[in-house]
Amino acid sequence: MLQQTQAAMVSKHFNRFIEKFPDVQKLARASEDEVLNAWLGLGYYRRALRLREAAVQIVSQFGGELPMTVPSLCSLPGIGRSTAGAILSSAYNVPAPILDANVRRVLARFHAVNGPKETRIPDSKLWTLAESHTPSTDSGCYTQAIMDFGSKQCIRSNPQCKTCPLGEKCRAYASHTVHLFPSTTKPNRLLNITKRPLVILDSEGACLLRQLGNRGTYARLWETPEVPAGNDIEGILEELQLPLDSAIVSKGDRIGPYTISNQRVTEEVTVVRYYLHASVIGTPQGTAWYKSDMHTPLGISVKTQKRIELSRNTGLQK
Repeated sequence: MLQQTQAAMVSKHFNRFIEKFPDVQKLARASEDEVLNAWLGLGYYRRALRLREAAVQIVSQFGGELPMTVPSLCSLPGIGRSTAGAILSSAYNVPAPILDANVRRVLARFHAVNGPKETRIPDSKLWTLAESHTPSTDSGCYTQAIMDFGSKQCIRSNPQCKTCPLGEKCRAYASHTVHLFPSTTKPNRLLNITKRPLVILDSEGACLLRQLGNRGTYARLWETPEVPAGNDIEGILEELQLPLDSAIVSKGDRIGPYTISNQRVTEEVTVVRYYLHASVIGTPQGTAWYKSDMHTPLGISVKTQKRIELSRNTGLQK
């Protein structure tokens, strides 16, 4: 959960997730939708899929016990060398180096590497430096300390160098070049994207969703249909084999812009409301009708959930 998500946000969801999946066996038995639904609000939903896949592999290949070596941990979906090191050192106090973003920044400044071109070193040498600092005892305390040090003291902008306990040995600080380490890559230019979601509602406010494929930011999640550029609403309804004569089409809210990865997204929503129950309208192949109080939850994103809620009100008003 802490990969690419701030601790303040994770703290709001962690206990709820653990209560639902208290052990690896229960997580392995859960469906994709159950896990994705429990992940709601954390973003980067592919992590949830990998976590479930890892649980299945732990049960099937390791007898339900988490493996305790870096190579075996790295064989699990979603776990790389740094995550494996964090698990071993933090959970089992086994000496294993880590290289998350905070640790990379601390080491880059302390050793004055990976800044200007002449100071660049390959990742293998950075791992060697990380390993040289990892103690053979109390490695769990060290791992937590260096991560916290990077997130609170040796921060990316305006680091607290004057009160830094490592200042006397920090090569970047000694040469007054802290601002050069580590070098930053120029951010990708944001692409302006306009999406045209189609929110289809029945008489009780249930929304028709399609499940996405295995690729993309929202892989395996359920999403409202999209109207491709140049297509009309009637064409999409015909494609879905939904009745045209009873469909009431209205313009929904304009949502955004918001940023996902390197995209600046604006949504132009269209609402299609039927004053018929979903059982009468029918359920096209590859779709499902979604309601927030479903006994069997579907995996949807927060953005999809909010879009549906806004559209329910819009449809009623119009």
